[in-house]
Amino acid sequence: MAEKHYTLQLNAKVQPLDRGDMFEDPLMELLEKEGIGEIDGGGTSFDQETGEIFYCDVEIYLNDDSAESREKLIKLVNKVGVPKGSFLIFIDGEEPDYDDEEADIPDSTKLEIGTLEGLRFSINGTELPEEVYKNNDINKVIDDLIDLMEAEKAGTYYSYVTRNTHTDLIFYGNSFAKMKEIVEKYAPNNPLCEKSLIEQIA
Repeated sequence: MAEKHYTLQLNAKVQPLDRGDMFEDPLMELLEKEGIGEIDGGGTSFDQETGEIFYCDVEIYLNDDSAESREKLIKLVNKVGVPKGSFLIFIDGEEPDYDDEEADIPDSTKLEIGTLEGLRFSINGTELPEEVYKNNDINKVIDDLIDLMEAEKAGTYYSYVTRNTHTDLIFYGNSFAKMKEIVEKYAPNNPLCEKSLIEQIA
């Protein structure tokens, strides 16, 4: 059977290095262990003006195009853990010849995948007094929330994203509500969290 290409489109707002650490590397390890395929890089879609990240892609090649291998891939992706609203994208049937300009490229099949819920905690970077930014460190906010999330087994810190007006701290876990409760209890105790925003992103 021929090699089969899949694109794992992740509803994950994470930096490229974090995409590798949190998704590509663990999935590659599982694929190699099962002997069914490999990862061939990935990409990140973002707004060049604002810095906002929309989604990430991971390119996957399986050794064959069987339904059994596809089901194994889905199980491995779920084992790694990906956000709700992600998709596994592929051509159903034989792969077309992409080098042939006259080749008929069929529509892709998109399978929705993912179980994790996501939280974006946006720290206001422009509207607080200068002494607040001078006397407080966002890394402490990150470390504190990591400890609180881990203690409650609520979620995991995945990445940060610097936008024009905010710095986003990105968390994924089984329950947005539980993560939100932790952040809401913490925020009033840190001046840097004043005028911050909490948003569900998966």
